[in-house]
Amino acid sequence: MRVRHKLFAAALATATMSMISGTAHAEGLTFTGNVALTTDYEFRGFSQTQHDPAIQGGFDLTDGDFYAGTWASNVDFGSSVHVPMEFDLYAGWRPKIGPVSADFGVIAYTYPSSHDTGFGDWNYYEVKAAGSLPVTPALTMGAAVYWSPEWAQRGGDGLYTELNGSWAINDSLSVSGAVGYVQANPDSSDYPDGYFVHRNGGGANNYTTYNIGATYTTHGFAIDLRYVGNSESDLVLFSPTEVTDNTVLLTLKRSL
Repeated sequence: MRVRHKLFAAALATATMSMISGTAHAEGLTFTGNVALTTDYEFRGFSQTQHDPAIQGGFDLTDGDFYAGTWASNVDFGSSVHVPMEFDLYAGWRPKIGPVSADFGVIAYTYPSSHDTGFGDWNYYEVKAAGSLPVTPALTMGAAVYWSPEWAQRGGDGLYTELNGSWAINDSLSVSGAVGYVQANPDSSDYPDGYFVHRNGGGANNYTTYNIGATYTTHGFAIDLRYVGNSESDLVLFSPTEVTDNTVLLTLKRSL
């Protein structure tokens, strides 16, 4: 099963890079990039850097409703795990269905130089379906579903569902937020208490995460200040650090 998923991720990587390198200058294609500095890399309520800063960036290629891209960030899962980097590849289709802006895609999460920590493979992929609807000229509401047939490490399928919204105060300032629910089904009997581990023992297979913040854009820069919360604030990953502590993030992003 893992071999099939690795082959899928490799095929996606090859297709994405071929599309970017072979057609970036063709008529109708748009090639963009971005770079960001953040005080903490948070992913669905989990710190991926032990609450330390991260530098991130990526490239995107679009052709009409179709897109493909890459994205990377430094990561830190603790001193017992030597995984310095996350490198993602993604592709998809963003059609307009009536008033709804839809997004159907696939994302491969890869961790170069990672090694088996005894839990399983690090690399995995997700398929997603998302949509957003303009409620008013300033207010947009959306929803998204992400599903993986076999998550990293402990394996088993995983599901993430989210409701989100944004409100444009003016051309430069907007506020946004989201509420998400993570459900995991580990396929190993070695973890009967759950996929996620509490600091003081026991585990959980699901949790709720949420965030709210404001973004200010000017001269190609975006400054985002955001509060990230979690229903399980004492979960740990491979180290004593509680990676689901509620936190405030400051991110500076530049479009290239």
